[in-house]
Formats: sequence, C-alpha cells, structure tokens
Amino acid sequence: MTVEAMWKFQSGSVGSEDTPVWGGIVVLESGRVFGGDSLMAYLGTYEVDRGKITAHVRSWAWNTDVPAEEFENVFGMTSDIDHNVVLEGEISGNEIHGVLRSDKMEGVELKSRMIKIADLP
Repeated sequence: MTVEAMWKFQSGSVGSEDTPVWGGIVVLESGRVFGGDSLMAYLGTYEVDRGKITAHVRSWAWNTDVPAEEFENVFGMTSDIDHNVVLEGEISGNEIHGVLRSDKMEGVELKSRMIKIADLP
C-alpha cells in the first residue's frame, strides 16, 4: 500500500493528549509532506519502512490575519509559532495511527491519526 495520498490529519492537544480531534490536511508525495490548517502550515519529509512511517515536519503560523496572541497550537504554544515535529506512526490500510512530538516541548507526546481522503492524481 502506498501512502502517497491526501490525508485528514488529527492529533490530541496538551491536556487531552490521547484524544485526536484537532487537525488539517496533509499530502504525502514522493517522500515529501505538504499541508496545513486555518492557522498552521506543514512542510517536511517522510520515510516508510515495514509498515511504519516517520515524518520530520516544520510547522509554523502562516495566517497573519489572526493576531498572534489570539491562537494556540495543539502543543499550547502561542504567539510566533515555528517548530519542528516528528510523527511516528503505523500504517494500517487507509489509516495511520501514531504519536506527534515537538522539538520545543520535551516529554510531550500527542496521539495522532491520519485517514486517507483521496488518491493523488
């Protein structure tokens, strides 16, 4: 099974780490990650090995129409958000379940899931 597709991405948040609810759209294509939501952009790379995926992604606040002090990401960061995350997950059919970690939040691990929503053209 190829992971090259458009995915719905969800993760838990600080205080609710085990319940994936927040999310956006992620495209996995040729080892590259592209995506975002209404406030954050995602850009990075991924590797698949024996049914497991590891992605290294920069995530930053792109939406300058929303004042920085008025939003918060899933890790509880506010203001000028720009950090690197690692997603490690297990691929099972049209879903990927795993964990999300930030380089700026040592010891915090959020459950995550991705659900395939479209094949790439």
